[in-house]
Amino acid sequence: FALSLDRLNPDDPADALALALLQRAACFAPGEPIPRGLLIATLKSEKPNFWRTIRRFFRTQQSISPEPKDALHRLIELGLLDEADDGPVQMHRLLAAFVGQAGEAVDAVEKAVIAEAYRLNVAGDPRMILAWQFHLHHLTDSAFNRQDNQAATLANELGYHLKAQGDLAGARPYYERALGIREEVLGPRHPDTALSLNNLGYLLQALGDLAGARPYYERALGIREEVLGPRHPDTARSLNNLGYLLQAMGDLAGARPYYERALGIREEVLGPRHPDTAGSLNNLGGLLQALGDLAGARPYYERALGIREEVLGPRHPDTARSLNNLGYLLQALGDLAGARPYYERALGIREEVLG
Repeated sequence: FALSLDRLNPDDPADALALALLQRAACFAPGEPIPRGLLIATLKSEKPNFWRTIRRFFRTQQSISPEPKDALHRLIELGLLDEADDGPVQMHRLLAAFVGQAGEAVDAVEKAVIAEAYRLNVAGDPRMILAWQFHLHHLTDSAFNRQDNQAATLANELGYHLKAQGDLAGARPYYERALGIREEVLGPRHPDTALSLNNLGYLLQALGDLAGARPYYERALGIREEVLGPRHPDTARSLNNLGYLLQAMGDLAGARPYYERALGIREEVLGPRHPDTAGSLNNLGGLLQALGDLAGARPYYERALGIREEVLGPRHPDTARSLNNLGYLLQALGDLAGARPYYERALGIREEVLG
């Protein structure tokens, strides 16, 4: 290991870039394949003066500044990383221990993983994280040695991913840990604390504990109305969730004003073609259907489907949800033949995307 590392000269900007990448590779789950794009993304947090030094050096040498992918190939050539058919790269467990974990490298890796996990969680397809889920687990569990918001954010993203996979029991301790850290570090009235309260409420509701979910939702709404204001999208999310909970508890009349307030905020602030607006339309359609107003529910469902097909795409899980709901409504209206293609499309999407 030392012989290979000695061939990297830290005074040479190209080798310095390779060394920075090597230090980051050592922070991932030992011995596990690392997606190339994710590893390279960890360099984005390098200090600007690092990149200025590299560019200045190569301008004086009249040569081309190195790219991160060149640094990756340099490490592979030296045997410090293994590769498989242009796919993920791997670092041997012993080499990872030999290189060690510098605090700056750990921070860069955590930030890159949080950004990618958030992007994929928002996309709504849990399969996209499965290939590197062990890295998210490893970094989150390691971060619990600290009590800071970055550790809480890792826990939140892992909890969200596990919930999306259907592992509700596995998600719960990560959501609870995130909330505990945020209450201690950020305080009980911080928007990130409200986010953790909201997530725990949603999880408890999914687990069937409706009464247990309610105080989490109500606390989250109180914080958001006070700190973010009554017309903020996050306030709308809390209103929507409380409406959904009340509907699940059988209080249909009590749910309606929450849904309507949420829809009003989203149409005003996010616009009429936003996915969150579609979510509110879908929920109001479901409520009207539950109240027996089938004809009144239909335009809400149809607007929600139109937005989701246009903005999220025809193969998205939320599009499948709208298709399923329209099928259910048509069935309730007695149009059994009309309902079938909606159900079949929804099933096809879910089998493809969710497994």
